[in-house]
Amino acid sequence: MRPATDRAAEAAGGKGPFLELRVREDRLLDLLAGRQLTAEDLRASTPGARRQLRRLLLQSLWGGGRR
Repeated sequence: MRPATDRAAEAAGGKGPFLELRVREDRLLDLLAGRQLTAEDLRASTPGARRQLRRLLLQSLWGGGRR
């Protein structure tokens, strides 16, 4: 279940506090590995995107980002 703030924003005509965008996979990995972006900041809208995001999150913990 989504937080009440997300549902309230959607009911008011918005998409909630999240923005849909496309990011290069290598750049997202850099942001995650550099702790400039956290898992709590991200949502994936499809099962395939969730799998990809999960893989990148794990890879960022293993030092996969460019520094």
